Amino acid sequence: MRCLQRGLGGFPKGCQGLVLSLISGEFDSAVSSYLCLRRGLQTSFLFFNLGGEAHAQAVKDLALFLWMKYHSTHRIKFISVHFEKVVEEIHKKSRILNWQSF
Repeated sequence: MRCLQRGLGGFPKGCQGLVLSLISGEFDSAVSSYLCLRRGLQTSFLFFNLGGEAHAQAVKDLALFLWMKYHSTHRIKFISVHFEKVVEEIHKKSRILNWQSF
């Protein structure tokens, strides 16, 4: 398959393979996703939702911005894994452990 569109100063978009970028909404994950896009990797996003709906929406907006600005010619996936119950369980167990230490 021949790519006709130049990349972001790197390889042409989508010519280097598929990757899954872990995105958290922080600066470092956005930069690493951008660098993958610049290398010509077809980048989809994986998000572990630890902070609720407002945080999830902010991360979706960030992924949408990256896709629209740098990769809109290719289809991507945004995979969200819900971890709210895991966080609740950690908080519950940590309260029990803190109480027992006194």
